[in-house]
Amino acid sequence: MLSRDTTAKATITAVQFKWLLTPASESGCNAGVVGGLAHERVSGEGSVNAPYWTGLATCRQGSWAGHLNLGRQHPRHQTAVTMWGLALEKTLGPVTAHVEVFGERHGRPTRQVGLRTELRPGLQIDGTVGRGESSTVFSIGLKQAF
Repeated sequence: MLSRDTTAKATITAVQFKWLLTPASESGCNAGVVGGLAHERVSGEGSVNAPYWTGLATCRQGSWAGHLNLGRQHPRHQTAVTMWGLALEKTLGPVTAHVEVFGERHGRPTRQVGLRTELRPGLQIDGTVGRGESSTVFSIGLKQAF
């Protein structure tokens, strides 16, 4: 993952792994967990590594899906932070559109909209744009399924 906040001059990169705890289906709900390591670099302020994990719940009905995420991140030499997220997505042919809101406990939420598509089977690209903490944020990501 690569994320850039041009206002705060912050760049975040991450490597993560996702495990499905229950099988995904076209209709119904499933659960999973994500674990990863994020690296944030702020211009003029240095950088920090932060391991994280997130519990995932997804419910699907036809071309619609809803997602709920709840997790923890623990930046090195800092207090651990509780994170949350909600998203709704709709498949529109080869593209999936989504709206999402996410944040940290006691913080202001970020709101985003975005699109994703498969470049080839198993390789996904996505992009989002939104607002958080009075700043415009965007992200571009690639996901490879194994």
